[in-house]
Amino acid sequence: MSLLKLLLSVVVSVALSIALVSCGGETKAPGQVATAWYRAMLSGDGVAVKRWSRPDTSDETWSQLSQMVSAGPVKATELGELQSVEVVRTELIGGDRAKVTVRPKFGGNGQGTDGVLMMIKVDGKWYVDTEAKDGDLN
Repeated sequence: MSLLKLLLSVVVSVALSIALVSCGGETKAPGQVATAWYRAMLSGDGVAVKRWSRPDTSDETWSQLSQMVSAGPVKATELGELQSVEVVRTELIGGDRAKVTVRPKFGGNGQGTDGVLMMIKVDGKWYVDTEAKDGDLN
């Protein structure tokens, strides 16, 4: 009987540990963050764009991003209602960088142009690297 109790307690402990780790915060894969950011950009949700953007983004970059956020819904309207944003490719570069290619699909006119987002991991969380320059992760 005591062996059964020991086995049961080990099983319960492992199950609880797995549950706690899987629920422990907002850790998302770079592709999940990229699609959330891209959706927010196309819907004009500046708050979400900022949440998924690199925390130390410069004021100059924020100014440019604000203009893009404002134009996002206009662009999306031209193409039809946004149906989905899928990850086409994720290329991990080292432990804290990635390049994610996303493809938006619209209701009216099919699919949009693929977008490539540079990602950076800061304090264990993935963000769109809004400070990345052309050629940064080639």
